[in-house]
Amino acid sequence: MTAVVYYSFTGNSRKKAEEFAKASGSDLIEITMKKPYGKLSSFLKGCPKAIARKSVPINIGGDIKKYDSFTVFMPVWAGHPAPPFNSLLEALPKGSSVELYLCSGGGETTTSEKTKAFCESFDIKLNGYKDIKA
Repeated sequence: MTAVVYYSFTGNSRKKAEEFAKASGSDLIEITMKKPYGKLSSFLKGCPKAIARKSVPINIGGDIKKYDSFTVFMPVWAGHPAPPFNSLLEALPKGSSVELYLCSGGGETTTSEKTKAFCESFDIKLNGYKDIKA
């Protein structure tokens, strides 16, 4: 069973995740930060954490333990998935299958190989990786 999981700062990742979940008939699960960033703090605190692949405390709006496959939509900050992605990897069941969609204004990242390796370090099977312009 597959769930569509997303974190969205500006609404772009949410929109893409909702469209995908509706088209695929998948359950939709939202991730929120326990201490949300504002515009300035997302740049001053969030971008350095994204680059360093650091986690932040998150809330997961559903029981991810009942799924073994995930389609994940995340924004890109400073060329890397936003910090809630790092936290999600820690929370996903080991051996999970993940298809990753990274949403950015530019439509591409330069860190795809490092992101793939990072996923694998959590015993996550990355079945797909796509940069999308949002």
